[in-house]
Amino acid sequence: MLVERQTVITKDNVSLIIDGMLFLKIEDPYKASYSIENPNEAVSLLTLTLMRNEIGKIELDRLFQERDNLN
Repeated sequence: MLVERQTVITKDNVSLIIDGMLFLKIEDPYKASYSIENPNEAVSLLTLTLMRNEIGKIELDRLFQERDNLN
């Protein structure tokens, strides 16, 4: 699933545009859809939120060094 492009801000206030590819494996469809109308969209939004949060903790100079950890 393609994660949409989004602007994020690093710890040192540099704006970046990120996107990505998300591989998702649902093992229990009932639990995945319980109270959620669209599980794929929910996981995509959660991924974007987590990426913004993690990149916001890192300065631009370290961002490329931390790329493997972010993946």
